[in-house]
Amino acid sequence: MNLLNSINSVKLRLKNLLSNAERSQAIEEEKWAMQPQYLPWLDRPNAKKLLAAKYKSKAISSQEYEWLRQWIDEGYFVVDDAIDRNLLNPMIADLDNLWYADEPIPGVIIHNLGLDKDSCRDYTHAEVLSLEQSVREQMRDNSNWRIHELYKISENARQIFYSPTLAHLASLVLGKESHPKYSISFHWGSGQFLHQDMAVFHIFPLNYLLGVWVAAEDISPDSGPLVFYPGSHKEKMYEKFDNYPQTNLRTADKETFHTYIDSVNQVAKKYERKEFIAKKGQALFWHGMLIHGGGRINNPSLTRRSFVIHYTPEGVDRATEIEGPFNW
Repeated sequence: MNLLNSINSVKLRLKNLLSNAERSQAIEEEKWAMQPQYLPWLDRPNAKKLLAAKYKSKAISSQEYEWLRQWIDEGYFVVDDAIDRNLLNPMIADLDNLWYADEPIPGVIIHNLGLDKDSCRDYTHAEVLSLEQSVREQMRDNSNWRIHELYKISENARQIFYSPTLAHLASLVLGKESHPKYSISFHWGSGQFLHQDMAVFHIFPLNYLLGVWVAAEDISPDSGPLVFYPGSHKEKMYEKFDNYPQTNLRTADKETFHTYIDSVNQVAKKYERKEFIAKKGQALFWHGMLIHGGGRINNPSLTRRSFVIHYTPEGVDRATEIEGPFNW
């Protein structure tokens, strides 16, 4: 009898454990439930009616109306002279001076730096300055390096990062007060594979993410310009990211990572390919689901200096709520 009671007790405990696991899964699924009513206003089915009403009420200018209409249809728009050229030149000088600084700056990391493609890794600023100047210059000129959050050490970059013009337009697009969250400074063309930013970040509710690509110089078609596919922002999230934002490229296993890239390349074929042959000071605003990447670099000696900023409203970046392991 005691044995039977023990068996029944174990069965009951297992049942409770399973019930708790099922409840936890249900709570998680409910937590990340994709509700259309929570999408940004320009992603909703009645977006054009909402936009027309806003324009009629004189809440936006005719130029803003055109930008937002293009956003609904194509997932991007371009703003001429979004950033004063007089801010861009000093920012570039700050970036160039990092290679010759007298003292290392704590916290500065130069990503993907090396003498050749196979030796690239992340270097602290102190590690870079410890090298012979000729070696530094060779690494600078022969690897596709980048620096994150330049605004933390450059007042000139900070003025661009916190540009009221950019923040106003980002807030207008997303329908909520939005702030710059991340930045990347590029020297060369990225050569980056096609992707959607939403698959890189952990954003919930869906689509509250906007990128701004600022040209810090006139961009040559041979430098590997930004490429993008207008209209692709209307595509759904990759099917294997079925518990987004928990599941994305940052948490994907190797196989899923590569099948995502294959999938995006196939989806992109449905759309026209465009290159952003930008003029200095122009800014391209793009949707978090817009497929984009780095174009082919035909002339490796040509720079493609740019400053990229991502905007979100408060509370939608859920990175701290996501479980690992992580790919970066």
